[in-house]
Amino acid sequence: MNRNPSEAIEVLPSDTNGSEAATGQIIPARRFGALDNLEPEEVTKRAVAIAKNLADIIEKCQLYSRIQGKKYVRVEGWETLGAMLGESAMERPGSVKRWADGTYIAAVDIIRNRDGKIVGGASHMCGMDEPLWAARSLYARRSMALTRATGKAFRIRHAWIIALAGYETTPAEEMPSDGGVQSFTEPKRASETKSKGKPPQEKPKEIAKDKPAESAKPPEKAESAPSIGTIQGLVTAIEEGTSTRGDLFLRIRLKGEELPFFVFDKDQFENLRAMKDKAIAIDYHESVKAGKTYREVKDWWMEESKTP
Repeated sequence: MNRNPSEAIEVLPSDTNGSEAATGQIIPARRFGALDNLEPEEVTKRAVAIAKNLADIIEKCQLYSRIQGKKYVRVEGWETLGAMLGESAMERPGSVKRWADGTYIAAVDIIRNRDGKIVGGASHMCGMDEPLWAARSLYARRSMALTRATGKAFRIRHAWIIALAGYETTPAEEMPSDGGVQSFTEPKRASETKSKGKPPQEKPKEIAKDKPAESAKPPEKAESAPSIGTIQGLVTAIEEGTSTRGDLFLRIRLKGEELPFFVFDKDQFENLRAMKDKAIAIDYHESVKAGKTYREVKDWWMEESKTP
């Protein structure tokens, strides 16, 4: 009998007291997370189980962005779903292109892990018409084009499972940076915001380097879902501290920003200490605990053109 060499098989053991090594009956082996070759009711049953498990992981690890009150899964969540279904994303060779204006286009393929077969794919871009990304380095735009392509490729195949898990089916990285969306946009400075019926507050000239001890405590657990922002500024102070849980951190202060930014990744400490009096850009999560707002650094890079 001819069989596809990529088809996994297993031999059922005999139930005749071991007198025979096997009955010779051959059935397809169980494939991790696969939904192919199943009856419709079994497909939905297994998909619901996968969606529930996926939602638990997304919530626990906060692999989503809250945009206009809705939850949009970031690429790490889409990749987790792919892994649960036995699939991986791979950059399509030769697909990354840079236009003359600096816009990047990239494509990825979805690979079925058990046999290496390409089962899907998508392309996406990161353009110079996006105010946030137009100010970023070339490598950052290239990376975002691949990130968006990855999310889109998994979305094309598995958006329905994300919907079963209770999330919006558009990847967070695809959401536009206008229309009041907080994610992937540079937030307004507190000094730039005017309250109705109240005179505008004067922008502080300089933020003091020394702050009371109570403001140096980073959050143990946020009471609100974190929002994402990107900000640029001159580093005026870099201070070390220890959280109430005993974790070391750096506290970064930017000129004109009242709130500091906390860094817990020890691998970044040495590089950040050298950024005093230099201009940097920061991607951060902002959350609230006990009525206080905290900002945790997720990524940062040096803005060389703005360094004094």
